[in-house]
Amino acid sequence: MIFIVEDGTGRFDSNALVDVMFVDQYADDMGDLRWAADAATFADPDELTLKKQRAIVAASRWLSAGYIWKGERLIENQAFEWPRMLTSGADPVIPREVKYAVAEAAARIYAGVELSPDLARGGQIQSEKVGPIAITYQDDATAGTTYGVIDAYVRAYSFGGLNSAFITTERV
Repeated sequence: MIFIVEDGTGRFDSNALVDVMFVDQYADDMGDLRWAADAATFADPDELTLKKQRAIVAASRWLSAGYIWKGERLIENQAFEWPRMLTSGADPVIPREVKYAVAEAAARIYAGVELSPDLARGGQIQSEKVGPIAITYQDDATAGTTYGVIDAYVRAYSFGGLNSAFITTERV
């Protein structure tokens, strides 16, 4: 796999919004053990790097496609929704918080979490009972898992997303 990190110019061929070193540092800063949990099981360090790169690619795609972003894309045919022009005349950016969200999602994917699993009947379960345990979701509950940390990171830059716990509106 060729790993190409978006460099802020709106590349059409990038497949990641951050590099492995960024996620390594994020995980270390946060004390997140998921990112390094199985490092000792890899005899070849290149295999470990490849697994991390694949998680970052999946996280970058999931985040880019999963939210409704504020601002305008820098270039129409860029690979991701970022970089964006957030205000007129400002330099295009990929905010630090968006990069943190990618790092958080990558750590989850690396650990085996499926961020957007297929859901039977859209996941909108009204009632479920297994033995003595019963679960009934509210009528307006989201169909999938919400990721509070990721939502918190991107809240200022998005209107919400597919599995987001928030939807914001702006007066135009």
